[in-house]
Amino acid sequence: MNRQKMNLPRQISVHVQKGESGALIATLEKYNSVTEANNLIELFFNVNDLIYTIFDVSKKDQESIQFIPSKEAQVEMLKIAESPLKRVEKQFEVNRFIRDKNPGIATL
Repeated sequence: MNRQKMNLPRQISVHVQKGESGALIATLEKYNSVTEANNLIELFFNVNDLIYTIFDVSKKDQESIQFIPSKEAQVEMLKIAESPLKRVEKQFEVNRFIRDKNPGIATL
């Protein structure tokens, strides 16, 4: 099934911040949804899972669709993840969904 049939947008705005406990928090404000993670790899998978849930993407189709942050967003996410335990926020745009033959490998 292609992206258009699932009504997946070309871009999704994701707000990432580091909470006071040190957890990374990702908010998809337009969809009134939040997820959190202990590290960037976990955040990557949790945001994907949140997108799959919001857009009701079947397990079969999940294998070929991934949330991939832009290079600029990846740099900002690293800064947030490595920041001290104070609140640090940065808004960034996820600029593409891709079909990947090996979606189990994250390159953050």
